[in-house]
This record gives sequence, structure tokens and C-alpha cells, in this order.
Amino acid sequence: MESDADFHVAALAQSKVSVCCGQKMIQKGVDYGGIVEGYSPESIKIAGGRFIRERGSALK
Repeated sequence: MESDADFHVAALAQSKVSVCCGQKMIQKGVDYGGIVEGYSPESIKIAGGRFIRERGSALK
């Protein structure tokens, strides 16, 4: 996911997502993923942790 629309749909559907940076999964703050709790142009909140949105990063 990259766009605000993607994050909005995931938040409404309470989709479980995982955080990735390039090809590597990031385990910090998110065990095997979590529910999208909120987002802004700068970051996304998943399972109580905030992750910076930047090019080259993606959520699955």
C-alpha cells in the first residue's frame, strides 16, 4: 500500500498489515502485523506503533 486511499480502505476494513522496507520485513513494534489504526501524509499507525511513510517503503 502506498496511497492515502489504500490506507483509508485498510483502516475501515480493519485489515491486518505488515511493514516492509524494500524486500525486508520490519518486526519492530509489529509482531506479525497489525490493524491500521490511523495514517497521515507523514506516517501510519499500526498496532500502536508509528511508521514513517517514505518512498521505497511499502506495507503489505
